[in-house]
Parts: sequence; structure tokens; C-alpha cells
Amino acid sequence: MKDRYLIKLSVFALFLGLLVYFLNFKFHFKFQSFHAWYIVIYMYALVLLMHLALQKTFTQRPQAFVYRFMGFSGLRLVLHFMLLIVYWFIFRNLLIGFTVQFLVIYCLFTIFEIYFLYIALRQLPRE
Repeated sequence: MKDRYLIKLSVFALFLGLLVYFLNFKFHFKFQSFHAWYIVIYMYALVLLMHLALQKTFTQRPQAFVYRFMGFSGLRLVLHFMLLIVYWFIFRNLLIGFTVQFLVIYCLFTIFEIYFLYIALRQLPRE
């Protein structure tokens, strides 16, 4: 099961990377950011690390899963905020395009995560 999730996550990130490429380099839409590649890689790495950390808790102690999931989500939120602040200090003139793409990619990765989390929780036996 874990390997299937990693494959689906990798395919999703690759698809998203191709979408970012076409939107930024082929179509030249309004909110361009040539650093969007880094957003996809950053989100992929963060989701992968979170999944690997939560997988262990999910199988060993399901009661602690919710607390750990919320803790990781809060930590990720702080990391995202810090990333946007650092980007703002370095590339002020590119902030709007980067932020728009960051939020869209963040939402897509969040939808992906919640969908697969919902599927995993539905497969648990009811008590």
C-alpha cells in the first residue's frame, strides 16, 4: 500500500511539474513565476516526509495519528509562511506570481493528501 501511494504521489508531482512548465514557459500567463519548479519539489518532499512519518504512527498507534497529523500540519504551515517571507525579502518584484502559484500548488497537494487519507481511513475496521 505504501509503495502505491509513493508512486501516485510521484506521478501527481510529475504531472504538476509539467503543468507548471507549460503555464510558465509555453503560455506565459499573467502570474508567472519561474521559481514554481521549486514549489513542486518542496511540496513533494514535504508531503513525502509527512507521509513516511505518519505511516508508522498510523499502523502502530492509530489513536495518536490525529494529534500527530495536526502537529505536522501546523509545522508545515509555519514552514510555508517562513518560505514566503524569505522569498519576499529576496525577490520582492516576483512575489505576486510566486504566491499565486504557491497557493494553487499547495491546494492541489492538500486535496491529494486528504483524498488518500480519506481512502486509508475508510479501510480501517469499525469498532
